[in-house]
Amino acid sequence: MKFKRDYYKPENERALCDFFEQMNNDSNCNTSRIVWELLRNAPYFEMFQLDKIGLWYEDNNLVASLQLLSPWPGSVIVDNRSDIENLLLDIIHYAEETFCGLKENKKHLVFYVDEKEDNLRTQTGLLEPMVTAKEYRKSGLGKACVYNSIKILQSYGCKKVFVDPDEEPYNYYCKIGFEGMDYTQCYEKVFE
Repeated sequence: MKFKRDYYKPENERALCDFFEQMNNDSNCNTSRIVWELLRNAPYFEMFQLDKIGLWYEDNNLVASLQLLSPWPGSVIVDNRSDIENLLLDIIHYAEETFCGLKENKKHLVFYVDEKEDNLRTQTGLLEPMVTAKEYRKSGLGKACVYNSIKILQSYGCKKVFVDPDEEPYNYYCKIGFEGMDYTQCYEKVFE
């Protein structure tokens, strides 16, 4: 089967949103959808090199996408709903040509790959990491904020909530009931 590569244009935003919605239905947590929803109305959205977002089509259906994870080159998110064997290779090649960053004066690229899954379909929510000022720590305020946020997400029908904290608060989130998990595959490539 053949695929065709194209690039993001404002007129295909709805198709991209629908694609992320379908990826969310097919997977535990769709990182691209979360990033897209968070950033598309942000004032710095244009910094994400929108014209370079890669879109791959199979029989005129959007089956894969590639976008930057942040405004700075070096980290990308890949969503792939296709079973075409060489499609992922084309995506990787395009990412290497387009979005490499520099790390210690070498080309560097981190891939987060979400692929279609058939298990654990459910409505998901993302809880942004929270910080409590030092003078208010150990008073239960942070825990109350997290629990209240979870209640709000549940009121919207979420059955699963994700948080992506830095290393320091990781144990805190585990203590209040979050479990560590690997919801995506991450690959790093450093070019010699």
